[in-house]
Amino acid sequence: MLQVFYSNHLERLVDALVEATTLERKRLKLSPFDRTPVVVPNWNVEAYLKFEVARRKGIAAHMEYRQLIEFFESLLPTSGEYRILDDQTLQLLLIDALGDKKLLARKDLAPVQGYLSAAGDDRDSLELRRFQLSAHLAELFREYDYARPEMVAEWPESPQFRDPHWRRIERWQRALWLDLFAPDGRVAKLADEKGAAYIRLPEIFERVPADALQIPKSVHLFAMNKLGRVFEGLLGVLGERTEVHLWSLNPCREFWEDVVTDIDEEAELLSSKAVDGGQLVLAGAAPDLRDEDFWEPEKFPLPLRLWGRAGRDQVRMLNRLCGHDPRTLFEEPAIDSVLTQVQQDVLDLAPEREEPIDALDDDSITVLACPGIQREAEIIANEIWALMRGERHMWDDKPLQFNEIAVIVNRDQRVEYQTHLEAVFRDVYDIPFNIVDLQANADSRLVEALELLLDLPFGNFKRRELLKLLTHPNVIAKFDDVEPQTWLRWCDELNIFHGADHTDHADTYIERDLFNWDQGLKRLVLGGFMTGEPSGDDRAFRHEQFHYLPHEYAHGESTSAARLVMCARSLIADARRCRREEHTLAEWFERIGEMVENYLAPAHDDEEFEFMRCRRLLGDLADLDVTGRKMPYRVAREFLGRALGELEGRRGQYLADGVVVSSFLPARPMPFRAVFVAGMGESYFPSSDGGDPLDLRQVKWQEGDAGRRDRDKYAFLQTLLSTRERFYASYVSRDSRTGEALEPSSVVRDLLHMLEQSYLGREKTAACVREHPLRRFDAAYFDRDDSDEESEFGTVYHPEARREAAAFALRESLREHCRRYNVPFPELPILEKAVAEPLRNQVGAVLGTYAQPKAQAPDEDLLEVSLSFSQLRQFLESPLQASARWILGLRSDDDQDLLDVEDEVFESSYVSSLLFARDVFWETITEHAPDDNPAFLPIYEQKARYLELKGELPTGPFHEGERKKQLELLETWRANLAKLGVPGEAPLEVKRIGRAERHAPLDEIWDSISFELVLDDQPVRVELYGETEALDNTHGTAVTLVSRSRVKDKDFLRGFFTQVGLAASGKIDEDRPFDLVVAPGKSLARARKLSKYKKRLAPISQADALAYLETLTADFLSGVHAYLMPIEAVFEYFDPENETPFDELVEMQLNNRWSTCSSEYGPVRQPARFEAPQDADRLLQRRYAPFFKRLGGGE
Repeated sequence: MLQVFYSNHLERLVDALVEATTLERKRLKLSPFDRTPVVVPNWNVEAYLKFEVARRKGIAAHMEYRQLIEFFESLLPTSGEYRILDDQTLQLLLIDALGDKKLLARKDLAPVQGYLSAAGDDRDSLELRRFQLSAHLAELFREYDYARPEMVAEWPESPQFRDPHWRRIERWQRALWLDLFAPDGRVAKLADEKGAAYIRLPEIFERVPADALQIPKSVHLFAMNKLGRVFEGLLGVLGERTEVHLWSLNPCREFWEDVVTDIDEEAELLSSKAVDGGQLVLAGAAPDLRDEDFWEPEKFPLPLRLWGRAGRDQVRMLNRLCGHDPRTLFEEPAIDSVLTQVQQDVLDLAPEREEPIDALDDDSITVLACPGIQREAEIIANEIWALMRGERHMWDDKPLQFNEIAVIVNRDQRVEYQTHLEAVFRDVYDIPFNIVDLQANADSRLVEALELLLDLPFGNFKRRELLKLLTHPNVIAKFDDVEPQTWLRWCDELNIFHGADHTDHADTYIERDLFNWDQGLKRLVLGGFMTGEPSGDDRAFRHEQFHYLPHEYAHGESTSAARLVMCARSLIADARRCRREEHTLAEWFERIGEMVENYLAPAHDDEEFEFMRCRRLLGDLADLDVTGRKMPYRVAREFLGRALGELEGRRGQYLADGVVVSSFLPARPMPFRAVFVAGMGESYFPSSDGGDPLDLRQVKWQEGDAGRRDRDKYAFLQTLLSTRERFYASYVSRDSRTGEALEPSSVVRDLLHMLEQSYLGREKTAACVREHPLRRFDAAYFDRDDSDEESEFGTVYHPEARREAAAFALRESLREHCRRYNVPFPELPILEKAVAEPLRNQVGAVLGTYAQPKAQAPDEDLLEVSLSFSQLRQFLESPLQASARWILGLRSDDDQDLLDVEDEVFESSYVSSLLFARDVFWETITEHAPDDNPAFLPIYEQKARYLELKGELPTGPFHEGERKKQLELLETWRANLAKLGVPGEAPLEVKRIGRAERHAPLDEIWDSISFELVLDDQPVRVELYGETEALDNTHGTAVTLVSRSRVKDKDFLRGFFTQVGLAASGKIDEDRPFDLVVAPGKSLARARKLSKYKKRLAPISQADALAYLETLTADFLSGVHAYLMPIEAVFEYFDPENETPFDELVEMQLNNRWSTCSSEYGPVRQPARFEAPQDADRLLQRRYAPFFKRLGGGE
């Protein structure tokens, strides 16, 4: 006996199911230990059903929930003599077939052989192709079984297609099918080997004796969304042997099998003359679409025509199963609204209405046009709070609960939407929620670590590949005494880029043992008991034919270093074994399990369950290895990767503790009082049906062939019909890059068209669409008219948005005030000082801003700060970039992630090349007088060898090319200094003021310059340090070297800071002028005027030098300098002939395509957003006048 029960409400089906199973247990005299099988489509329906049954009966223990395939497997004898041929076993047999050279040599399998041989000699590519093709064919063969049983039934006798194109494809697919399923095929051989018959699901009642099947006394199938054609036959046979009850949602209580959908109309209109008689025959369609009397699509409700095709085919099948005698449990909508009127029309199969209903006027169906995904999440969250706080009308008087609200996203974007929704719900709006179908490999850190571990054998051991795994939280969790940043820093300092060891660099330009992991780890081991750079020791250790520089580190870091060496070497060894070995899948999964145990661990208690689930998954996969064939690691990796991709995580207690966030498939057809359908953009929903060129089902459409697009449309219809009070559809209405308007999904456009035509009319329908502004603090959210009514968007509940709106309004009010009284708009530091502290605190409380706590020294109130002369010089060159660098704690302009550095040095950067050449030049010149013409080569070779062993200079031919250029540069500098008249009787000197930063040879180290300041009532002790430019023996000339062919004005600032530093230290004659010399990297002609390479500065006293340094330091430390004052514009400003205001000079500098600007380089991107300071003249005189007033002095 087979019965079908229809209802438009899932709750009504649950009521009837509970009542039927209660009576059934009494009638069949089932014991308390007998459990009734209930077949459900997915875990979410199972959870819903358990919850609802328990709520009605107090307990749900008498039901045993299974999914469809699992249920049919449970019918097999417990002896194990029969097994269902599952997808993995089928794929393993296909992999075996695709590796059979004798089989592939057959003529009918030439296309397969050609596809596989395209991989060439790359074994890994071949195995990947074999796996991918076998996976695709296993899926196709299963679908043929379910949807084309008559085709595969005829394959043993003959091919089925005449069209040449499809016949070619059928030929090789049929050959593989017969190789598997022929009486002497691989499936039969596997059965003989295992002692169990492997049967396809459609064969279960044909091949298994009836008395051997474990058929229950009754079975219930609840809310099944898709049943293929094969299940119609299986359920029919099952219904002859036991009681089968199908509880199904049906949107319409009338007979609607003959509804012609838009797809049917399109198929009819696009019928081709190539088909018999010029007509396209739709196999299985109940009506003949060529019947002109029938062709009246307008007599059906628009929702069924637009979106009902997949459901219509399902209803046809169920009606046939029950002999067109279903039991109906339909219910009328309980409230009156636009939404329920749509549901009522579908329920009654009402004809398409040509005029709107005047009495309808509500927003139970609303479309939210959002400027971006982040804003979409915020808008949905705000609307949820509006519903919860009664701002939006709910028709049912019962208070709304969070678990009566659902947010459903399209499956293709679920990871992106779930990430934004989770962040907004949890961190901003404090909305309880549960996510029911998290994609584990996108959400789980543990799965991410496992994926990194699994992919390691396929890489080249690049820094990112191995180091990202080594520093992953789930690897670090294995150790108690490891700091990931230390490992990152070491790998960067050791210049590890790629390759396990030097053998990986064979046949490359790299002749020395450099850049690979082995050399880096050796240097780290040597640094544990040998001195290195920190101790000023540049000696290399020779091992076999290579030299290695010990990488010295602190004694307290020895354990961490040992951990890194042990873990990295072990990972590399395991990855290499995976590359070269072959094992059975069971052995591979056992080995992978050992690797997981060795390298990974839960980072916190919440990951314990997930860790055990991954271990269990490996065990389950090992149990499915039925062939025992040895395979390369690639096959095991692909099987495990697919299984991980199918894992779904959950967050929260489903249906119990908050808003349900889900994609369409798990959420349908659950009833909720309010539903938000997100991600309804034109490009994302419904999914497109990309044609599969290998799918033979495409030759002819048959009933039940619902593609992804049809299924998405029907899911949208089911969601619309299962929503009880409020339905929202939201989409991104603006392109994030171009700002262009984007259209909503076709289903949303159809919905709006339907509302306009049949329910609300144009004006009321337009009111159902809310176009949200780009900014969450837009005035449209907060403006109120004279009637004091709320805006169309309602109350804004986002706390930051309210503060941002208040700040924006306050700024505009202040700007208007300044315009009215013709005063400049004040900078933030000026404004803060002008406002009294009580008012400043009050405004800060409203805006959510707070005064930054003043840093304190550990033992006293005095704050100590160390600054270099180069930082002050950079402040003069660009206050914006220098202050940002200081506040962010950046040591250079390069803020690159150490993990992202993948390549060794092929060419030294301008800065590093210049610094290296300067070091060689000064060390040579400081040992010999320039007039002695000392050779640069010995010191160059010594330093270059050291830096090459460190990995900081290019190696091989790249080094040779750079070596030649740098030696030429050194000779050019020497010649230019002679032409510029730099004294050459005695060696030049480089002095250090304050602490040394590196182990460069210096002639003398003087005390740092110290003074105290008071900044915002905070006493500060400042220590200035730095290295001078090269000085002659009288300390009256500073020499600066640049590798550029031309000298820039700002190059003289280096010599200026040398003069100021020497004067402040009391190391120069206060009455003597100071000469600045800048030598370029291009040879100077003797006859050419050389004055632009030399400048003279007037003397400066020690007191004036200290005062200037204190003033400049106070300005630098005063905060963020959010304005433009590039040094190039400063030099133009102080030009004696200049009459242009400074702000115009800045703008001219930014717009000058032929000249660079210092403000363009640094952590602040797009500096053109900023303007010159309001008080530029004052700042220019304060900071730069001491330099410009001394230029030319003493001449």
